Amino acid sequence: MNEKLPPATNKLPESPSCGTAAFALANPGLCPNESRLVLKPEQVTRCGRGGVIKFEAFTSAYNTETRLTAGLTFESSDTNVVTVNAGGVATIVGPGVATVSVTSGSDFAHARVTIMADDNCCENISVVTALAVDNSKSMNQAFGEDWPTKLYVAKELARRYASAVDTDKDKVAVMAFNEGGVTVWISPSDSAALLAEAINAIGGTERLTDVRLAILEALALLQTSDLDRKVLIVFSDGEQRPLMGLQEYEDFQSKVRAFKEGGGIVITCGIRAKADGYVLLRNLGSSGFFLNIRGDDSMQASVDYLLGTMGYFCAAAPLAGGYGYGYVHVAQVPDTSPLTECELYEPSAG
Repeated sequence: MNEKLPPATNKLPESPSCGTAAFALANPGLCPNESRLVLKPEQVTRCGRGGVIKFEAFTSAYNTETRLTAGLTFESSDTNVVTVNAGGVATIVGPGVATVSVTSGSDFAHARVTIMADDNCCENISVVTALAVDNSKSMNQAFGEDWPTKLYVAKELARRYASAVDTDKDKVAVMAFNEGGVTVWISPSDSAALLAEAINAIGGTERLTDVRLAILEALALLQTSDLDRKVLIVFSDGEQRPLMGLQEYEDFQSKVRAFKEGGGIVITCGIRAKADGYVLLRNLGSSGFFLNIRGDDSMQASVDYLLGTMGYFCAAAPLAGGYGYGYVHVAQVPDTSPLTECELYEPSAG
């Protein structure tokens, strides 16, 4: 017979050694619930000489993020590319790749900065994006007065992102996922209409959520592309069911880390994410590329945040002063409404 999952906690499985601060800092994959320092944005590409990039430092815990404004030390690995002042404002000096780092006490975080010589460099950088939309049972839950369900919100965000893509040079794949598998539509590079049609066709299901399955399949799909930039965007409440064990979680995280370390970007859009769902999405997203939409009043700000990220990897049309640069990173917190467990699962006979 079907049984309800045990009540979700705020935490994911982690190694018993995570109680030691040095171990937790050195092993974020094994210690997903530990507070850590993050630098936003984690990756940024800019075109031409001159201009600035504003970096923001946050303490990110399992239940909140807090912007830091004091006690920070910023450094640039190559002052011929960028210099950075005490407030985190990096000034572009010349083309190249540099690391901007920040320390706060014993904590450390860094970001990769790529400066291209050509003022119109983004016209020559192609981007492939996979939009993964969760259509499991929990996404049928109510979201707010203006936006009826979580799935409705996820599809609207995916549509807004797809409509802003420069389809003359970039490609998009649309994916719907649940524990039953992943459905994929791959649009031709010049067909915005087909993207919208694919997103509109995503319907709700009565199945469990499987964020892990979706991300692994999306990464495999992205790795087959020869385009310059690879981006994965996940729209979900993060309610992984059934829950992952520690080894399964670490194996999963290692694949995501390898993708990001190879230059890939993971954007996670939480749809009223809470408890362990919030923690999972926060840990999967690249720093500065995680947001959590908690209600009607945060919808427009969340759309602006999501579309603003496009300027950091040359996916948006150019704006005054650069490719979408200029929006402000804000702290993210989980949805605090009561947790309603609505997905059932069949316990393993073993």
